[in-house]
Amino acid sequence: MVREDQDEDRLENLDELLSSIRFYESVRTPEESTLADYLQDIALYTNDDHRKDTPTLKLMTIHQAKGLEFPYVFITGLSEGIFPNMRSIREGKKNGEEEERRLMYVAVTRAEKALFLTESEGFNISSKTNKYPSRFLAEIKRNLVVTEGVVPEELWKGTRNLTHVLDQENFSAERAAYQSPFHVGDIVRHAVFGEGVIVSANKDFTSFDVQFDSGAIRTLRAGFIQLADLP
Repeated sequence: MVREDQDEDRLENLDELLSSIRFYESVRTPEESTLADYLQDIALYTNDDHRKDTPTLKLMTIHQAKGLEFPYVFITGLSEGIFPNMRSIREGKKNGEEEERRLMYVAVTRAEKALFLTESEGFNISSKTNKYPSRFLAEIKRNLVVTEGVVPEELWKGTRNLTHVLDQENFSAERAAYQSPFHVGDIVRHAVFGEGVIVSANKDFTSFDVQFDSGAIRTLRAGFIQLADLP
């Protein structure tokens, strides 16, 4: 379920939990490896147990970094579809992209002395495409950064193509929403199910999820519903 939601933070938390349990079992006898013993032991741990009087590397999300500054900042995962997040752009449209852009601004302004921006080649599982550099990297003037290695021009072309595809999807969805007589929140009437409220729509605004007075939610095509205030 978590994998289908593509919630990377929750997946990483679950992986860390499993690693912790495996380690606990590896250093104790089966008799000592009960759930009650495990929970009792981990309840005694605090962050202070891991602090040392030596320089440390802080790993955090961008949200957690708000209001903080560091001499050196590394921003990872700058691949199109990862940051900015493809799901955020597809679901939030232009607002989603702008929110990702605000997060990028927060991230880059945390650095006091030097900022390191990293991206990687390979395959993006979430977008089911090859990885391409983030649009945020493509928008920075080349004379403002020092690039380690060479980024092939075809990768920048891939960034432009993927950005164009997402922009076209958003434009088509916005146009469909504008042209549709139905919108989320409208009260509609169905010949059999009675009156209900539109709670969501597909990207083409050709079918809608309608919650009826009974509490049931049904997916209906536009041709089978009409606005409740129509005769």
